[in-house]
Amino acid sequence: VIEEHREGIIIGSACEAGELMQSIVRGATKEELLEVASFYDYLEIQPHTNNMFLVRKGLMPDEQALIDMNKTVIELGEALNKPVCATCDVH
Repeated sequence: VIEEHREGIIIGSACEAGELMQSIVRGATKEELLEVASFYDYLEIQPHTNNMFLVRKGLMPDEQALIDMNKTVIELGEALNKPVCATCDVH
């Protein structure tokens, strides 16, 4: 549906519940992450402390993994020449 109506819409990668961050959490390969990220017009990162619940739930090993998750998104943005926007997961 989004692709049918994409013209004029700017699409971001979303918070930890979005496809890109979920792909990182599940351990997708760099190639898979590049493919997922290529769909978006810009990539989002949030303060790593916003996602501490992922550590508490055992989905990420520690705080450093959350920092690394943001670094991965930044690297993907650089590789794909897409802007990376720091947000606070505000809806």
